[in-house]
Amino acid sequence: MTKIGKLYGVGVGPGDPELLTMKAMRILREAHRVVAPVSSDSAEGRAESIVRRAIPDVTIERVLISMSPQPVQGRDSAPTGGTSADQGGGTDGYHSKDSGYERAARAITTWLEAGEDVAFVTLGDPHIYSTFTSIAAAVIRMLPVVEIETVEGIMAFQSLAARTSTTVCDAEESLTLVTAIRDTSALERHLTDGTTAIVVYKGGSRLPEIASLLRDTGRSKGAVAGELIGLAGERVTSLDNDEELPSSYLSTVLIPSRSMTKTVEAGEGPA
Repeated sequence: MTKIGKLYGVGVGPGDPELLTMKAMRILREAHRVVAPVSSDSAEGRAESIVRRAIPDVTIERVLISMSPQPVQGRDSAPTGGTSADQGGGTDGYHSKDSGYERAARAITTWLEAGEDVAFVTLGDPHIYSTFTSIAAAVIRMLPVVEIETVEGIMAFQSLAARTSTTVCDAEESLTLVTAIRDTSALERHLTDGTTAIVVYKGGSRLPEIASLLRDTGRSKGAVAGELIGLAGERVTSLDNDEELPSSYLSTVLIPSRSMTKTVEAGEGPA
């Protein structure tokens, strides 16, 4: 009887191939099959492009996942701003069996049943707004005995902090991660707590609104936005001016705590 293969979810980071961990590189080289989600059979996905730059000789299988989210679980409208199959951002609960998850899972299950270890690559980290979690859930439904292992990946906000020399947390401060895919209500709830640094994901289409909100609440100093971090077209900008803002779905906002804001105002931190 053929031994069931192992499924790996491998975070490949935000875009720079040098940010793949040594463990991720090893798993990708050792796996029988490396799989990357794409929105078109003819287009190289972002996660795929990172792996190809890091390991040029790797063979990558593409699985097609729709970029047209469908409302589920009682929600009556799809989110603004779209989504991307390989962004490491998932669809925030908006997908159906038609989106390609079930089809991709069936293909992966076939390979696993043949005894192949399969490494599924995803932007960022496999457990943070990742396509992999939906894929893994579908595979488990089809093949309950499968063994799954995830390899953590560097997140976009960490790269944005490094690029802008932004201290994310210090002393007893907290960090909150919110999304702005539908509105800015989650962000608004946390802005009043000055001891909390805030990261906003999936808010590219709302960046002007976010920037205005930060200025109105006194949280714009030191706040930065990054678009396509480590990928072609990367942009990083301050949210404390009238500069044209990034608009990609793959945008990240980093808002320092008030103590870090004071450091910036004193000229001791990022400009």
